[in-house]
Amino acid sequence: MRSRQKGINVKAQMMFGLAATLAVGALGGMVLPGSAGGQGAGWGGPKPWEMTIRVKGIPSHEQIVRIDEVTPYVVPANKVLVVTWLGATSWVNGVQLLIDGQVVVLAQFDQGAVTGNPKMDPGMVAYAGQTVAVNAERSWAGPLGVALGYLDDA
Repeated sequence: MRSRQKGINVKAQMMFGLAATLAVGALGGMVLPGSAGGQGAGWGGPKPWEMTIRVKGIPSHEQIVRIDEVTPYVVPANKVLVVTWLGATSWVNGVQLLIDGQVVVLAQFDQGAVTGNPKMDPGMVAYAGQTVAVNAERSWAGPLGVALGYLDDA
């Protein structure tokens, strides 16, 4: 009975090791020897669940920029700001995106207005040193306009 139980345990460990190797291979295109049982990579590297996967073309959280109406944003040196969204935090009649004081996008909303969600045209960028600001059109006070985007290398 004992040998049968031992055989089952060995079989279970082998199956787990194969499953872990296949899962890691499918995710990262690599096989990590010695990774079965949660011991990490055979060479002492990071465990698969501790690795960070970067996908080219998708900005990381460090690159994301939110521009509120009360705080203009100056694009840092050697960077470009790609603006991807323009809207408001409450009901407004419209929202303007300004670059160096010039209106470059005006999003108008129908009568009375709901929070905007217009998509920006591809290629809407501000370059290093330019000031980006947001202005919401409304009949009451309070900063409501918001723009979202991400930084990329110039």
